[in-house]
Amino acid sequence: MSPFLPLLGDKRTSNAPIVGGYQSLREDLARRSPDRFVPLILIKENVCRLLEARLKEDGFNVLNSGRVIYFPSHGRQKDFHRQFAAVLESLRR
Repeated sequence: MSPFLPLLGDKRTSNAPIVGGYQSLREDLARRSPDRFVPLILIKENVCRLLEARLKEDGFNVLNSGRVIYFPSHGRQKDFHRQFAAVLESLRR
């Protein structure tokens, strides 16, 4: 196996900046919302999967509740609208 990972198409590589930048993201969000009350909705499948649990563990108000919201490009616009609406609808209950 090659020691070099392709920059595109390999989830380990494309997820690395998300995982590696978590500390900076957490600090930035904490600065903007010190009480961590501001609601967050995560968008993009890998962002949802990689960050929702970590943000919740760190006390942030993530509204996804395990729901993935696809990024609205490449034919995913209808999925995005349906998924985003489901998160908003869950707040009304």
